[in-house]
Amino acid sequence: MLYQVRIVKRKFSRRKTTVFGSIAVIIIYFHYLLHYYLPENASDDLFFHTKKSKIFQPELVHNCSAFISKTASKSKLWDASTSFEHKLNYENEGGSWGDDFDCEHYINTRLGGFFWNDFSSSEEKSFPLAYTIIAYHNFDQLEQLLLSIYRPHNFYCLQIDSSALEEFKQQVEQLVSCIADTGLSRRLFLSFKPLNIHWGRPSLLKAELGCMRDLVFQSERLAEAQGVTGEQGSTQWKYLINLTGEEFPLVTNKELVSVLSRIRGANILDGGFTQIKPERYPETLPFNLSKYKSSTHFLLNRKAVEFIIADSALPKLLYKALHRYNFLEESFFAILQYNPRTLFPGGMLVEPETNLYTNQNFPRYKVWRDKVEHCPSGMTSRDICVMGINDLPALVHEAYGLHFFVNKFYWDYQPAAWDCINVWHHLRSLEEFENGSTSFNPFVFVNSSYMKYTKPVRGF
Repeated sequence: MLYQVRIVKRKFSRRKTTVFGSIAVIIIYFHYLLHYYLPENASDDLFFHTKKSKIFQPELVHNCSAFISKTASKSKLWDASTSFEHKLNYENEGGSWGDDFDCEHYINTRLGGFFWNDFSSSEEKSFPLAYTIIAYHNFDQLEQLLLSIYRPHNFYCLQIDSSALEEFKQQVEQLVSCIADTGLSRRLFLSFKPLNIHWGRPSLLKAELGCMRDLVFQSERLAEAQGVTGEQGSTQWKYLINLTGEEFPLVTNKELVSVLSRIRGANILDGGFTQIKPERYPETLPFNLSKYKSSTHFLLNRKAVEFIIADSALPKLLYKALHRYNFLEESFFAILQYNPRTLFPGGMLVEPETNLYTNQNFPRYKVWRDKVEHCPSGMTSRDICVMGINDLPALVHEAYGLHFFVNKFYWDYQPAAWDCINVWHHLRSLEEFENGSTSFNPFVFVNSSYMKYTKPVRGF
């Protein structure tokens, strides 16, 4: 990738001393950029940008360029990252949470104007998104995830596990209240009904359904307050995306919108019929529907969400049939999506001829332990490789453009991995804002084999 250095044009006087002085300044400026900002191997095809947000130190950017390089030595990466500590926390900006939290200081110094409305295109504003984020620990990680996806025209429902530590809950409440009280956005809020969430249990699906109801209610309440009617209003979010606090985006908001605005309301949910475990299903389903399985990750259009939370028979009967079984969040949405007879908005026209579970996992990049000889990071969790420093080249050079988000990072494990993917994503956003676009190709998703099975939704 080319490394661009922009020099502000100045009006030079005709006096030679001024000209020579200006040339000397330019030479020094070039030397500074080359020494502090450019990676050691400038020919390596990695994303890098010379315009920096103030929250990223030159030393951090310089180190991350080496970690992300295609030609990086894994042993050297490991050695370089062992003493690495998180450098992007609010405390690094002189702030603090708890009793000493200063909202004005947070807005002025932490955000600095970058993450807000200034960088949103008209296309993004006319296609608002909604998110559910389930979290229970590591507040700094949650805050940085939120900043990476935040746009003031989008909606965000935070579902905080009721069993989380009180300090964590207080910090989340401070963040949400600060953003709301400053008038920057009232579209970020805590779920109206906190739950004690257990992985693989019905409480996980209940948490998702609860936030779905809250997001629809909140957008309708804002529309009423603003006197907005119709599906095209700015309060009418188009798609819902579910995340956890240990995930991170591989695409910008604009890149995500460039895909979702072109797929005519199709839901994105990897599903299949070959990995079904009989013990997780009743012998028969309502209306004799076929059994399907998916991951827990989805992108659902608004009408699909309204279909689920409406007081209608099918979703209720399906939930009742599945609620006694574990991992029902992996079956509930898949059964609705992949059975054409459900008439699920954005679902399948016909039952797929092939298994789409393994080859169309657009929502998440994951490395399954049974698919590799060993995890690059050296750590696994529930058969999934935890992302580490050795995963960075693959995330940037292989997963980008094929997946929307990555799962998952542990906050206290190889912190350089989290900080550097954060830097990379932030700098891509800067490039997008300055140049109008990136190298992202939305038609990789739009023209995929998965999309040929989905039915379009009116209004998209």
